[in-house]
Amino acid sequence: MAQSDAEILRSTYDALGKDDLDAVQAALADNVLWHLPGDNLVDGDYSGPQDVRDLFASMKELTGGTLWIELGEISEDGDTLIALTTVSGERDGSPGQYVARSTWSFADGRISSCYEGYDDQAGVDAFWHR
Repeated sequence: MAQSDAEILRSTYDALGKDDLDAVQAALADNVLWHLPGDNLVDGDYSGPQDVRDLFASMKELTGGTLWIELGEISEDGDTLIALTTVSGERDGSPGQYVARSTWSFADGRISSCYEGYDDQAGVDAFWHR
C-alpha cells in the first residue's frame, strides 16, 4: 500500500532528524521547488533534490550541527498539506527557535513543493542573519 502524503512528510522529517540526507533527497520530486522567504543566509528558491539537500546541509553547518526541526501538526487543504514545524539551533553562541507554517504539494508519491511562512519573519531573519 502506498504511503499517504502525510506519511511521506513524517518519514522525511524522521530522516532529517537522523541526518539521513539521502532519504530526504529520495523523497523529493525531480522538479521540487522549496521556497524560504526573508532576507537572510538561507532565504530563496531551491530547485531540484540536490539543491534542497544542499540547503539542509548548509543549515546544519551554520548551526554547528545543532539544527533540529520538529514536525508538528499536519492538516489537509484540498490537494495540499499544511504543516507546522519548530526549528531550533544555535548560531554564534546564541540559541534560537521559530515556528514555520509550510504548504506542501506532492506528485507521484514525492514532495513537489514546499512554501514556508513565518509569524515572526524578523526573528527568522535575525537567526539566519548574513
